[in-house]
Amino acid sequence: MDDSKLILESLDDMEQRFDSLEKRLDKIDGSLKDISKKIDAIFEHVPVSEQNNETVRKIKTSQKPVVTKRPHHPA
Repeated sequence: MDDSKLILESLDDMEQRFDSLEKRLDKIDGSLKDISKKIDAIFEHVPVSEQNNETVRKIKTSQKPVVTKRPHHPA
């Protein structure tokens, strides 16, 4: 009888934790949707050409330069 009581208590505890995590995920999801809407609103005011230029600039600055070594010619 004690084992079944412990199992039921454990299941209840897990269910409460799951419900709590579900609520937290819902809040996070709502926050992410709000952030996404704000970002979309910002980009509505930026001309497409500037958006493209900024994207190209980010790509260029994120790439590491290629270093080529000169061949060694002994004298």
